[in-house]
Amino acid sequence: MNLPIEKSLIIVGSISTRYGVKTAFDNHLAVDLLEYRLDSILLDMNVKETLEELQSTLGCRTLPALLTIRSKKEGGLLQLSDDQRIELFERLYPFVDSVDLEWQEFPKVFEVYSLYKKGGKKIILSIHSLDRFLNLETLLSSLPEIKRLEADFVKLAVRIEELSQLKTLTNLFFSYPDIPWALMGIGKYSTLSRIVLSALGSRLVYGYVDKPAALGQPSVFDLKESFLRLGIIGKER
Repeated sequence: MNLPIEKSLIIVGSISTRYGVKTAFDNHLAVDLLEYRLDSILLDMNVKETLEELQSTLGCRTLPALLTIRSKKEGGLLQLSDDQRIELFERLYPFVDSVDLEWQEFPKVFEVYSLYKKGGKKIILSIHSLDRFLNLETLLSSLPEIKRLEADFVKLAVRIEELSQLKTLTNLFFSYPDIPWALMGIGKYSTLSRIVLSALGSRLVYGYVDKPAALGQPSVFDLKESFLRLGIIGKER
C-alpha cells in the first residue's frame, strides 16, 4: 500500500498501546497514515504477542502503515538493544509501508535503511531535541549528508518554549525549500507549531490515536477540527 505522497499535507495517527492496535481499524480515523510506536506498544505486550498481533492486523490494513521504534535516547519508552531494534525492523518489514529512522542513531540502523530503501518503502529521517531547542549550527552542518540519503521526509521534532523558537523553525523551512521537511514542536507550543508549520507547507503532521506519543501532542480528532476551522484542509478530508 502506498503513502499518499501527492498530498500537500499527510496526517499521521500515532498508535502507542495494545488498545490502539486493536481498535485503529474499527474507527473512521481522519488520517492518511498510521504510525505504530513499537517501543511503546511493547510495554503492554511481549515481543511474540506483539509481532503476532501486528502481523495479523497489518495484513488486512486499509491505511498505509509507518513503523517507528524509538531509542531511549530519542524518547523511546522501552530500553532495547541495537540488535533487538534491528531485528524488529526486519521482522515487520513485509507488513509496513514506511519506516522512521533516527538521524543521530543512523550508523546503527544503516542496514535497516538499506533494506527499506531497496524495497521501495518510504523513509522518514527523524531528528529530535526533547529537552531543549535544537542546536541549529549542528543541524545545518549535517544537511549535506542528510540530503544525500534522499529520505522521503526529514522530520524535526524539537522542544519549543518561546514563540521566537517557532519563528526559527519557519525560517529553516523557507531557507532550505529543497528538503521535504516535517517540522513540529513539542511541549508548550506543540499544537500551535503543528497548525502554523502545516499551514506553511510542512509535509507531515502527527496526532495521537490512543495516547500522546510526545509531550503536548494533540489527538488526530483535535487536529482535524482545528485544520478544518482554519481552512488548512478541506471538508473532504
